[in-house]
Amino acid sequence: MTDWLFRCIHVGLCSALLGLAAPAVSAPGDLDTTFNTTGYVLTQIDVANQDFGWAMAIQPDQKIVVAGQCMVQGDIDFCLARYLPNGSLDTSFSTDGLVTATLSSTGTMHDRARAMAIQPDGKIIVGGSCDSTTVSDFCLARFTTAGALDTTFGTNGRVFTDFQGGVDRINAIAIAPDGKIVAGGECATSTATVTDSCTARYLSNGALDISFGPFLDGKYILAGGAGNYSVNAVAVQADGRTFLGHTLFSTDGLTSVRILRRLSPSGVVEVTFFPSTVDFTPFDSVNSLVQQPDGAIVMGGLCEYAAGTFGICVLRNKSSLAADASFANNAVGYSNGTVSGAYAALQPDGKVLVVSLCRGMAVFRDQICLDRFHSDGKFDSSFGSGGQAYADFGFDLRFKRMRAVAVQNDGNIVVAGACEASTNGPVRFCVARFQGGPLGYRACSMDIDGDNAVRSTTDALILARVSLGLTGNAVVGGITFPATATRTTWSAIRAYLVSQCGMSLAQ
Repeated sequence: MTDWLFRCIHVGLCSALLGLAAPAVSAPGDLDTTFNTTGYVLTQIDVANQDFGWAMAIQPDQKIVVAGQCMVQGDIDFCLARYLPNGSLDTSFSTDGLVTATLSSTGTMHDRARAMAIQPDGKIIVGGSCDSTTVSDFCLARFTTAGALDTTFGTNGRVFTDFQGGVDRINAIAIAPDGKIVAGGECATSTATVTDSCTARYLSNGALDISFGPFLDGKYILAGGAGNYSVNAVAVQADGRTFLGHTLFSTDGLTSVRILRRLSPSGVVEVTFFPSTVDFTPFDSVNSLVQQPDGAIVMGGLCEYAAGTFGICVLRNKSSLAADASFANNAVGYSNGTVSGAYAALQPDGKVLVVSLCRGMAVFRDQICLDRFHSDGKFDSSFGSGGQAYADFGFDLRFKRMRAVAVQNDGNIVVAGACEASTNGPVRFCVARFQGGPLGYRACSMDIDGDNAVRSTTDALILARVSLGLTGNAVVGGITFPATATRTTWSAIRAYLVSQCGMSLAQ
């Protein structure tokens, strides 16, 4: 049975008459062809070489920001791209939607971006590693909403942090509720052959926060011993406590274990948790941490659950880091065949999304796999085929590595990373959007116009008019919407109230 026919039967779109198929109707898990007409977009940063997207976030106005590294005239630099909600580049961002930045003082040194977070004021923090002679440091850059380096951050928009004199790299960034920046990754001494797990906390101006860490120097280092140790994911609670997702590899790289830690607001270890392994010869890793509104932590990563067989692995821990047994086993030890990376996100309705690379479901080339689980960890059967959706973009695009997933206000799902532009061709920034279907009740709020604020002059007034039975221009007439509002017409407001709030409204 072909994949097309399987999907056709799954969503009930086949016609029994004369064996003809009914016209295609999009369903949750399908590529959203209103996004760049194909459902995906590849972006070339420089005229040649490789462009790798590593991180992605969606702004309140629904613009999509992707950060990573690209090769510019022989030098690897930090690179960003910003897209409009329809998938086209946003020309208000550095005039063409693209930004490249050399952070190292010497142009021949390489700067590799791995993580990104957007501050509440819209400024963009990007982190990774920046070369310095024979070593590299944690490095951060902050960009304005227009795409320029923010000179109020660090030195000319740049911050460099050395830990132990060797190779250092940021893998994850989180913005604390008080505006402080937490960066986690790996570091080493100048003579070490293995890496340690390292975390730094910065003030909003880029200075190290000397109230953090056991030595009050803004740093927390955990030695890995004989193996390679790193922080791959970071989350920060409202009370300032920090959650770290570690992966510890054996010296030979054949096994690895996951470790979760909770640090106090001052950067001292409070709790350490070792998730159980799936197989007796494990190769388990952490790629992402997502915090639920109740403080529970959802961890996404990879697990080896049979010799040589890998799958996505999603666990949930309470804020105390005690295992949450109410999270079902559907989300643990599942395999799409050959799997690489497993990055999680939380929908506003509590459902869990995981994006990964997989191979072997229908074709023997890289595919983007997107799995959706209910809040209890069971597969969401309304999504794709039994909770699993995937896309391969055609035969030529064989290489695909998606490293981020996020949800837009309308429930559609955006994933980002890097894809081949053609067979054996250059690798480009890659962004795709899937149909998500309507979000659940938790997506409904008093923020009717979608500007991330509740105002009496807009939201309350609109809701009052709707409650009186008004429709059309009678609802929005005379209202001055903020510049950040994303729903300013009756059709957009009605669609939000119907799909996200469950209201029954006339056209």
